Amino acid sequence: MPDKNFEELRKQIMNIKEQMILFLFKLFINSTNLKILKIDSDKILNNVPDLQHTIGQCLNITMLEIGYADQHMSINSINFLEKISKSCKQIDNLIVKVPTFEKNHEIKELIISIINAQEKLKKFSHRSVDSWLEEIIKALQSQTNSLVSINLECIKIYESSLISLAKCKNLENLVFLNYSRLNIRLRKNIEFKNLKRLYIKNYPLMNINMPNLKELTLEVLTHEVIASIIKNCPNITHLNLKNYRPSYHDFIFKDFIQELHITHLTINFLYSDSIISESSILLKEFLLLTLKYLVIKCGLITIYLDNLMDDCCYEKLKELIIKVMKVYNLTDKSQCDYTTDQY
Repeated sequence: MPDKNFEELRKQIMNIKEQMILFLFKLFINSTNLKILKIDSDKILNNVPDLQHTIGQCLNITMLEIGYADQHMSINSINFLEKISKSCKQIDNLIVKVPTFEKNHEIKELIISIINAQEKLKKFSHRSVDSWLEEIIKALQSQTNSLVSINLECIKIYESSLISLAKCKNLENLVFLNYSRLNIRLRKNIEFKNLKRLYIKNYPLMNINMPNLKELTLEVLTHEVIASIIKNCPNITHLNLKNYRPSYHDFIFKDFIQELHITHLTINFLYSDSIISESSILLKEFLLLTLKYLVIKCGLITIYLDNLMDDCCYEKLKELIIKVMKVYNLTDKSQCDYTTDQY
């Protein structure tokens, strides 16, 4: 009996929750001041009466997120997106998250229609089916004068797509995340003339000319990457190194650090076999004279700060931030927490 009562109570709570969400959806969707719209649930759209006229109230939205990350999109949601593609022209930030198992090409065509319909799309973020990417990036060429930021995740990319992206003349921020299959050998020169910030996991993209690049985040560091940075991105001032291992990366990194004019350096020590005091890149004779800000992020590793503090306290370094993970041993459980010291 208690189990039955509990289940009944749970159903009532879920029903109340859905009714509240539906009420809030109707309340905000009918506001002429609505600017941000996120679509990630079919349950709400399936319960909205007269959906045909509802879309007329959100003509002025400037940010749209299609957030179906782990489920198929229903017919009602597809119809809703179709109305958006025909009615909403002021979107400047479009975020698309579609599961990789989605096979409905009508969704791809709707995404393309939404892109083409906008007057000035400035930011675009995309995570979906690999085979859709080339067509979607081609659609972005309709926004070459306005796009300033592009974020692509978990997608296989080709040279033709990079050529299309390079046509976005005002592009300043480019992010490539989780690219286990990104391995491009360019057959022709490509230039991102105005690109200022780049986050990339795999190194072949560094063979692209980026003369105005200022901020670079890397997860792969090899001699090939180093040579490419010096040749194609000589004006970098902010460098963020992910997954840094002193035993492997020091002898690579020290060969080129003096060739650059880095003022902001962030190093992520994430491997358990790292010992920070043994990292030569943190020694006084090796630190850049141009360096003003140094951030050290530590995972579960051994860290000794005595020599580091002595070596880092020299004239031009203005700020030193050390983020370490502390492990608290409790009676019943262990707890990990990050703490930050700033000097």
